[in-house]
Amino acid sequence: MLRSNFLLAGVALLLGTTAPACGASPPMAGIANAQAPTAESYAGASTALFDDGIEPEAVGFNLDPSPAPRGDAILRARTQRADCVLRVRVVTVTSKREDVGDHWRIGLVTLERLAGERCPAHDFTLDVADGAAGSSVLRTFDGRLVGVNLVAFVRQFRGAGGEAAFHFHMAPEGKEELNAVRVAALLGEVR
Repeated sequence: MLRSNFLLAGVALLLGTTAPACGASPPMAGIANAQAPTAESYAGASTALFDDGIEPEAVGFNLDPSPAPRGDAILRARTQRADCVLRVRVVTVTSKREDVGDHWRIGLVTLERLAGERCPAHDFTLDVADGAAGSSVLRTFDGRLVGVNLVAFVRQFRGAGGEAAFHFHMAPEGKEELNAVRVAALLGEVR
């Protein structure tokens, strides 16, 4: 057993990846995860579930009380439709002013895979365009997000040019949220 762990670590070093920490999910090959992009276009109900949003509670800002995660039908739908649900830590937030508005890139590191199989790489980035649901949180609190742990619901769609386009929703990490995601994932597997 010990010999196979050393062998796995050696192979990981040769491939330029790091061995995962105990209990962590292994890093994936890349954000596309070596699978063809989904044929699904980003439209309809998917735009509400994967709205490129960041819940304000993630930075401690709460105007309206949210429904309890366990009974939240939207959380359940996000979990079951996501390619992958991850516990992540924000490591960088960069912004860029463009002619069409602001644009942000969020650098994330995976802490734990909660559900799904088509996961991004261990370290990955997500883009947020001006006008997306998360843009107001980023515009106001971008610096406060660095170092924050979140739950990321990620799904790959077909972009305008046929390329892979990733959309997401991020929620605050909390015991109730994590438990609700795990229960929703199990219920999705039972179907």
